[in-house]
Amino acid sequence: MLDLACGPGNVSHFIQALILEIEITCVDLSQEMLDLAEENDYLGVVKIIKQQIESKKLIKKLIKASRLGDLEKVKELVEQGSKVNQEDKNGNTALIYAEEKGHLGTAEYLRQKMNELNELCAAAEAGHLDIVKTLIEHGADVNAVAREGWTALLIAADYGHFGIVKTLIEHGADVNAVGKDFMIALLNTTNVAHSDIAEYLIKQKMEAKSKV
Repeated sequence: MLDLACGPGNVSHFIQALILEIEITCVDLSQEMLDLAEENDYLGVVKIIKQQIESKKLIKKLIKASRLGDLEKVKELVEQGSKVNQEDKNGNTALIYAEEKGHLGTAEYLRQKMNELNELCAAAEAGHLDIVKTLIEHGADVNAVAREGWTALLIAADYGHFGIVKTLIEHGADVNAVGKDFMIALLNTTNVAHSDIAEYLIKQKMEAKSKV
């Protein structure tokens, strides 16, 4: 479907507006789709493809560095946005490879980062704004994906914690991770907190799109 969106037609606008969480799973074709999107001046689609390509490159580098026990390289890649809990095609994370190779320092660092993610999501779910702020100040990745593809932003929005939603976005949480179905669910709820969050997220998504 994405290759159709990169060529002539209105499908690209549909993807840009509603399915910004789409994932490029076929990296071999991603350059071809990127060229097609750029040719047709679909900047939103171009941005999505580039983000997915870069994300997959980073995880490959992270796993390689973890296998080698190159702790400094691992830290550098994590700081660049490589997600420590992202799995490769075999279903393994960088932590698993570091442990298998006996690189204790690298494994401990990756384990710490994964624990930070779990703590951030738990705080977002419980509505503990102070803890969320503290974890962010200590370098917690606001865009890391936790259980079943959920980020701290999605969790906070789902539980109606408006203050946490705003804090996460102010510190770089990707509002485009909020998909169409999730947004519709928020808008259809009778909970005022959820509808306020939905309106705020829609505004943030529109602002992000205008900057593309």
